Amino acid sequence: MKLDRIDKKLLGLIEKIINISEETLKESKQLPPTLLIFESNGKESLHRFAEGNMKELQVKAQEYIKENAKKILYCALSYDGTVTISSNKTDAIIVIGYGKNEEDAYIFAEKYCKDEKNIKFDGEISFIDQEKNLLK
Repeated sequence: MKLDRIDKKLLGLIEKIINISEETLKESKQLPPTLLIFESNGKESLHRFAEGNMKELQVKAQEYIKENAKKILYCALSYDGTVTISSNKTDAIIVIGYGKNEEDAYIFAEKYCKDEKNIKFDGEISFIDQEKNLLK
């Protein structure tokens, strides 16, 4: 997968949601599913899904995307998850980027380590996979 195929505005939104997610994790040590939306009218909005089970909240966020797909030009959904590398699970910020003109949605991750006092981010955003674009 060549990242240069992904719209630059979508990549910018993905970078922005990762920065927001890092700050959220630093402050609260938790990352509820968070949705950053750029609408076709140029309006940008941030939505947090914080009440309930994390997996159910991810589904709610994805339902929100589907219900509002007509007015969304780009959006990025972030949540706290894990990635497995060489059979080792590692905490990560997971981000799914959706673009109205993109064939697929793109999944990225940034690994991090945490203890009771600190969170250290890897600083490297890795492309993980593609999935169905909910804006289509």
